This record gives sequence, C-alpha cells and structure tokens, in this order.
Amino acid sequence: MVIHSSGSQISKQEIRAYVLQKRRTLLPEEQQRWDEALLERLHPLFPSAGTAVYAYTSVRGEASTEYLIDELLKRGCRVALPRVFGREMRFFYVTDRSQLVAGAYGIPEPADGCQEADAPKALVITPGVGFSKDGNRIGYGAGYYDRFFAAEPDHMAVGICYGFQLFPAFETEKHDKKMAYIVTPEQTIKVL
Repeated sequence: MVIHSSGSQISKQEIRAYVLQKRRTLLPEEQQRWDEALLERLHPLFPSAGTAVYAYTSVRGEASTEYLIDELLKRGCRVALPRVFGREMRFFYVTDRSQLVAGAYGIPEPADGCQEADAPKALVITPGVGFSKDGNRIGYGAGYYDRFFAAEPDHMAVGICYGFQLFPAFETEKHDKKMAYIVTPEQTIKVL
C-alpha cells in the first residue's frame, strides 16, 4: 500500500498522474541509458531461438521496447505484438518493426497480413504505469491486459518499468494478474 505523508493511501489515479507527469519530463539520454540497462537485465529471461515472446510497442515515455524487439528478433525468437480489436487485444507475429502501422490510441501495432500468435504459455513483456514489489500492476485503466490475461492465464508476465514506477504496494482487484518478474534498470525482482 502506498501512503501519503498524511497517512492516507495513494490512489491508482494519483499514481497514474505522478508517473505520467514524470515520464513527460524524462531526458532522452537518461531514458536511453535506462533502456539499455533494462535490456541487459532482461537477457537472462530470454527464451531460446524459435520460442515465442509477446512484447509491446512503447510510446509516450514508456520503458522502451525498441532495443528489446530488435534483440529478440536477432536471437531468432518469434516476437508477437498486440493489436486492438474494440475492447479486446490479440497478439500477432512480426519479423521486423517495419511491419508496424498506426493503431488504436496512436500505438504502433502489427499490420494486416501478420500471422496471429498461438503460444498460450509465451513470456509476455508487460507495460504498466506502475508496479509493486509484490508483483502487482497498474495499467492505463482500459483493461486490455486484464482481459487478455483472463482469457490466456498460462502466460508468464514480466513487467518492465523505470525505477520511479516501482512502489512498495498498492490496492489491487481480484482480476489483476501478478507479474512473475518486475524488471527495472536497477534490479530484477522475482515474484512467482
């Protein structure tokens, strides 16, 4: 639980406002340094060549996946990225970032013609506004990842974020999926 100095709990909305404001002020060189450190920390979690990894395309100051996607493709992993269909999100394989087109919310997503992913136990590199040290995640509030993990619960979820997005704990809901790992530029937390 995150507590104000007054003793009251900080809400998810307050955490979102804090993190989104902080992300808007990131210096490009600072973000690049953090993204490179994240990639190094993620290496031990990478599966072998030919194995599927579900990732995301980063936007608006999120922990960047640009290097990550390139590295996974270079290693021969099958990389799948999300595409939004109404209130649902499904993953599609890409072989190059050039296969991305503008999608929902201005987020790049796989173009028509990309093959739908079919790996119900794949590692899922998961974005979030905030994460707790006990494996919980705060998203943007639209519930896409909550619905995805409810439909495909066997995935191992790995949350990646910058250090200022990590909190001791916060209130959760019963449908929230716990991350197996939380990875920041400074540390890897094994949760499950």
